[in-house]
Amino acid sequence: MMWIVVVALSRGASGSIGDVAPIKMSFQQAYEYCSKQSARLPQIYEYLDFAVAHGAIGVLASKVSDQSPWSPAGLEEWQRNFENGYDVLIYKRHGNGISPDFYFNHRHYQKPDSSWAKSFWTSSLDASSEVPKGFVFYGEDGQLLDGQDLDSPHSVRCVN
Repeated sequence: MMWIVVVALSRGASGSIGDVAPIKMSFQQAYEYCSKQSARLPQIYEYLDFAVAHGAIGVLASKVSDQSPWSPAGLEEWQRNFENGYDVLIYKRHGNGISPDFYFNHRHYQKPDSSWAKSFWTSSLDASSEVPKGFVFYGEDGQLLDGQDLDSPHSVRCVN
């Protein structure tokens, strides 16, 4: 199965992902919790960098990021990357629509300890949905999950 999601991403300075919060929270509660800690929720990129540091095959930038994902080149790239195990495709939104941004392959990820056997909110929202949805990083196996209801409870780690 290939996930296709659209997300507003910014790749800035990354921080150190902190300890897990004591309770699960909604997205808004998680945002406020991290703010009270003088911190923020981790970006998708920070969790994916973490997954790679713990064995995941990794992130592959799109070579057709200036084209529609449904163009011949976009479809060819998607098929090739899917066949090579990159089962998550993240799109970026821009003024004229969407285009491929990157692919992710979580295979070979090893969770560092049992505190990672949870789903954690990221700071990114799925822009493809009429109703805002969130992304979570599943620390058990390194997957990135989209379409999460913002009121659903997930674990929280903050970045300083």
